[in-house]
Amino acid sequence: MDEYRCPRCRSFSVGRTDQRFADVTVVELTCASCKLYEERRSDARDYGEWRERWRGRPQIPIYDYYDDLVDVD
Repeated sequence: MDEYRCPRCRSFSVGRTDQRFADVTVVELTCASCKLYEERRSDARDYGEWRERWRGRPQIPIYDYYDDLVDVD
């Protein structure tokens, strides 16, 4: 999973919304800082380039050891 970054102001406070329509997904990205809003269909020719513009840094899930423990009384 990736974290997004606004291409205009470089803020990481970006919200993502996905809307699915049959085999197409419309992805909306909105910056909370500068209010930049863009949307793109997943079947658009420039979808990969558009998504790369908004890419921030990868989010690495944190493994929680205690969630995997089993209570054996």
